[in-house]
Amino acid sequence: MVDETSDPLSGGRWLLRAMSEQSGRAQAFNRQMLWFRLRRQPLEPEPEGVVPPDAGQPTIDLTASAEQAVPRQRG
Repeated sequence: MVDETSDPLSGGRWLLRAMSEQSGRAQAFNRQMLWFRLRRQPLEPEPEGVVPPDAGQPTIDLTASAEQAVPRQRG
């Protein structure tokens, strides 16, 4: 096997290969850590219903008094 680190004609391919392998190991580690964190998080139940703070206040129907939109005419 040829030692690429001492071969001046290798053009640094050994360095690129080593960096690529390290990047792959780092990505695998990040995936493992993300899975570990997600696995440890408790699942929160969905709330039954969201009640706005002004739910008991009377409402005003604005649709009856709203003006009809008139499309812009070109020309």
